[in-house]
Amino acid sequence: MLSSGILQRGWRSVFEADILSLIAFSWLSGRAITLKELSTYFELFATPTTIFRHLDDMEKAGIIRRVPDEEDKRRLLLIPTERLEHVGKAFLSARVELLRRNGFQWSPQTTNDLKTAIDTA
Repeated sequence: MLSSGILQRGWRSVFEADILSLIAFSWLSGRAITLKELSTYFELFATPTTIFRHLDDMEKAGIIRRVPDEEDKRRLLLIPTERLEHVGKAFLSARVELLRRNGFQWSPQTTNDLKTAIDTA
């Protein structure tokens, strides 16, 4: 992602890649992740201020948008732009392949269910 220009700073690339993967994965799984969910996920090693700073940079780079939730205007949804969509699809493909290589069978409940797998063990 660094070489493609999505991420601008190498020293922050692993953390930002994790953030981007979560945003894209959640979106492609059928729902947007909230800012609070993202902050809770990283709370053990990053302050909300640090996360907000990274999100500001990502928004300026045109890879995410922060949108108020229609059902609760106090909540912010993190929405990937088209620029991030291919990263999310690659993440999901790699996840499914990793499960397959470790004995899981792909068994989606619907064509949109991108997270269901059956443990064959």
